[in-house]
Amino acid sequence: KVCDMSLSDDEETPNKQSKYLKLISQDGFEFIIEKECGCASGFISRLIHSETKWEETKGPITTLHLKNIKGDILEIIVKYFYFKNKYDKSEDDAPDFGAMHVPPNKVVQLL
Repeated sequence: KVCDMSLSDDEETPNKQSKYLKLISQDGFEFIIEKECGCASGFISRLIHSETKWEETKGPITTLHLKNIKGDILEIIVKYFYFKNKYDKSEDDAPDFGAMHVPPNKVVQLL
């Protein structure tokens, strides 16, 4: 149930805050993604960059339990984070994310 987005061995060093974060869905699916991409979410960005040390950010890897989001929806959200990160840095016009990555039966759940 783990989706590892290129976690390297050197990221497991104790007492070093990882450049990755772990998102855990309601149904137990885990996605390890780059913090830079996760910051597409204002909530995640504020949590990571806050001067307050939240419980979620105290370990070697920031871990967020997203109890209201199912794994199939979280997978689409993670894809969007990477999509947004790629096209925010690009001069090219972004293609339609929804048409490429969102099945019609999932649209309402993503709202």
